[in-house]
Amino acid sequence: MAPQLFGDAMDLIHEQAASLAGSEDFGPDDYLPGLRMILRSVDSDIQHFRPGGRELAWANLLNALASRAHAAKGWKDYPQALEQPITAPLVVTGIPRTGTTALHKLLAIDSQFQGLPHWLTISPMPRPPSDQWSSYPGYDQARLFLKTMFASVPEMRMAHNIVVDEVDECLEILRQSFVSNRWACTWKAPSYDAWWQTRSERPAYHYYEKVLRLIGHGHREQRWLLKNPGHISTLDLVFEVFPDACVVQTHRSPLYTVPSISNNMLLSHRMYEGAEADRWAKLLGPREMEKWADALRRAKPVRALHRRQIFDVDHRRFLHEPMAVVHELYDYFGFRLEQDTESKMMARIAESPERKHGEHRYDLESLGLLKEEILERYADYIAEFNLAPRVDH
Repeated sequence: MAPQLFGDAMDLIHEQAASLAGSEDFGPDDYLPGLRMILRSVDSDIQHFRPGGRELAWANLLNALASRAHAAKGWKDYPQALEQPITAPLVVTGIPRTGTTALHKLLAIDSQFQGLPHWLTISPMPRPPSDQWSSYPGYDQARLFLKTMFASVPEMRMAHNIVVDEVDECLEILRQSFVSNRWACTWKAPSYDAWWQTRSERPAYHYYEKVLRLIGHGHREQRWLLKNPGHISTLDLVFEVFPDACVVQTHRSPLYTVPSISNNMLLSHRMYEGAEADRWAKLLGPREMEKWADALRRAKPVRALHRRQIFDVDHRRFLHEPMAVVHELYDYFGFRLEQDTESKMMARIAESPERKHGEHRYDLESLGLLKEEILERYADYIAEFNLAPRVDH
């Protein structure tokens, strides 16, 4: 059961997380200010929870804290994992809704890469053989949480489907620092959002890199394949922890991406707040429009410093010629594409699993957006990457 006041529950959430993870060690304590802020913001920023919403929010926070305990235990049990280098990871990024997920899951078919299965982002440990995953308590815990989440707002699966045993975003690990945009997007949290914008995510990235070393322990021969739209806002930190990273940046018309990510946030808010979330819908669009435009602005000088390490993908071309894009990406970074892997990729493309749950629908006006404002705010970006000013599906 979730407490009535989250802000008074620092001791309780640590007790429950320790019980869940079987360890009282949560690693470096730099996460405490962020956890304290998000707990307090729940009390001050959310006036009404939907039935079950309070419990879902508590479980979300509890899982993130327990994940830290899993990681800390793993570092103690496998200290040699922290000595294992991460060499030239392939990192997929780009502002949200630019096709990062489709490209990420397509590339994950290639066995030369290792990725982050969703359940291991919740229970970090050296990656066991995949045929044993379902025997781990963390796997079942992650599966049940996803089931509850999607049952509360089925439309969310159309917008962004998460599968327990498929690769997921680095954001699920980065949020465990509690200094992350993830918490400002999960439910309405303006007080936390204002605090987060004053903080550096550097400690979160160094924590994330250590978790990758743990999960990848014993799989040194496989190159990491990572994905997180949010990396575009912290591209300097990506290259700080992975100086030799191979970065793929996806691009798509902001007339699609801005309202789409805004509506995605609204769906997330409904999981916790129900219809109450719609009262704030027109504030989401302007926030996301500015946030991702600023992310692109900050990424620009970083791109210039690491230009040879970045491969750009136009979503329209990836949609119509996916394998041509894959071949060019492999050639650019010097990867080898085996014939069997290519056949498996083509089979996934034919199956189109990202579309089977239906179409993600939204409209600009309900999200406080105007077409003209988006075009003006992203004019330089649209011109630089020759993005047609239209919604492309």
